[in-house]
Amino acid sequence: MLSEQRLREVLEKIEGQTAVHIGREGSKYLAVVVSPAFAGKQEHERQSEVWGLLIEHLTDAEQVQVSFVFTNTPEEKAQAEQAAAAGGA
Repeated sequence: MLSEQRLREVLEKIEGQTAVHIGREGSKYLAVVVSPAFAGKQEHERQSEVWGLLIEHLTDAEQVQVSFVFTNTPEEKAQAEQAAAAGGA
């Protein structure tokens, strides 16, 4: 069974990551990884990078416990926080 700590250790291997946030959705994990290295990359490129790392370091049984990993640049994170503070506007 995948632990939050193990998932965090794997996601912290992402190039340039500045923050990793992990939460639960039922029995599955949701994560947010913030890295300036995501700048200029399309979402599918970011997801390929993240899932390549997860596939490399987690077993199949552990991988299915990860629901989704959001991939943001620091600027995107700041924009999301501002929108949330303004009530989603």
